[in-house]
Amino acid sequence: MARKNIKNISLCCFFLYLLSACATASLSKEQCLSGNWEAIGYNDGVAGRYPDYINRHQEACAELGVIPDFQAWQHGRKQGLPHYCTETNARRRGQEGLGFNAVCPTRQASRLQRIHDKAYQRYKRQREIMWDKQSLERYRNELSKLRSGDMLHFKTESEAREYMLKIQKEIITLERKIRANQHANNIY
Repeated sequence: MARKNIKNISLCCFFLYLLSACATASLSKEQCLSGNWEAIGYNDGVAGRYPDYINRHQEACAELGVIPDFQAWQHGRKQGLPHYCTETNARRRGQEGLGFNAVCPTRQASRLQRIHDKAYQRYKRQREIMWDKQSLERYRNELSKLRSGDMLHFKTESEAREYMLKIQKEIITLERKIRANQHANNIY
């Protein structure tokens, strides 16, 4: 019981650490004090940040008494957005498994979203292929051990044989699934 409580407390501490790491300030003290809000806005535009992202900067700089220049930031962001709103960036973000923020002009948005979604689907299939190959390898190893007479964790030969039949079916299913995903990735 005490060991379980220690484990739960450790997990809670770990998650609190992760949350605090995610909540770090959007700007450093130096960036707040430099006051180059157009450059900060430009970088936020290149990163595809939403217009309300300036609120994070305001919070980060509040303790220093610095108030962001919204107009300069907005002008910089507007200059940076064309670098975010490109086919290359939409495809890259999809291939890396990242989202694509809806910050691009309407005339480009749907085309860029389609490019991103297509690349993201390919990314998901690649990840699925990787996980399926790992499962396939594990099943093949277990099947090999069972065929050589190893009972693994089973108490009876009947249980082992039943599991052997089950994993043979799983192997066939995984092989088909991997081939289908590889084929789909080759098409797109």
